Amino acid sequence: MTPEQKERWLEKLSPEQRQNIERQLNAIQKLPPTLQNRRLRQAQLLQSLPPQRQNQVRRSLNQFTQLPEDRKALINRELQKMSPLPDEDRRAYMNTEEFRNRYSANEQQIMGNLSLVTPE
Repeated sequence: MTPEQKERWLEKLSPEQRQNIERQLNAIQKLPPTLQNRRLRQAQLLQSLPPQRQNQVRRSLNQFTQLPEDRKALINRELQKMSPLPDEDRRAYMNTEEFRNRYSANEQQIMGNLSLVTPE
């Protein structure tokens, strides 16, 4: 998006929304290019989902941010481990007894939803 297109798009937002989006964009621009590309890919994957699934992913992301730091780190490592797996293999892995015993039902749901937008 060109700077002019970005500005026209931002003008359509409420002041609060615009400030929030600009803050997020600035944070992303400070990231290394590899992380910027990863975040862009995540946004594209999210936008490709039906609206109901997008909402589920957003709720799971909010729930994830509320978890204790040690659980967030563990879940993040698990998501990275699962990201290269094909969807069918990921679902099979998440259905193993070992996986179900290691994570709460809420954590399993969070990972299931976030794995939809976790690029390889």
